[in-house]
Amino acid sequence: MSATKNYDLALTDNDQTKFKEWRESINGNSNSNMEKIDTALGEKANLSVAINAVLLMSAWSDDSPYVQTISVEGLTADQNGIITIGQNITTEQLEDVVAADMRISDQADGSLTVTAYGDKPTRDIPVTIILLG
Repeated sequence: MSATKNYDLALTDNDQTKFKEWRESINGNSNSNMEKIDTALGEKANLSVAINAVLLMSAWSDDSPYVQTISVEGLTADQNGIITIGQNITTEQLEDVVAADMRISDQADGSLTVTAYGDKPTRDIPVTIILLG
């Protein structure tokens, strides 16, 4: 059987491959595709990093749309990730988030730029940034 380039997953287009051999390569107990996928995803998850930060009320630009750049240690310009409001956000802070209509507008090594296209936030906004491994 042939294999994929990145994860060495079993491939076949050989119509002579016996069903048992094919099934074991996909879902067997030893070195099967399912085991390889599980290992790869587990390693990726272990490489992800959660960073807590705060969008400071005082750090927004003066003019609309309002812009703020925050430092994110370990972030690279082309890294995938997620930013979300922090788990400890208050009702008032959440109202500011909704009214601000915020989005990531730029990413560079070590920093994210957030733009508020709506109202300028009147409170500090806790955020969590997850850098995907």
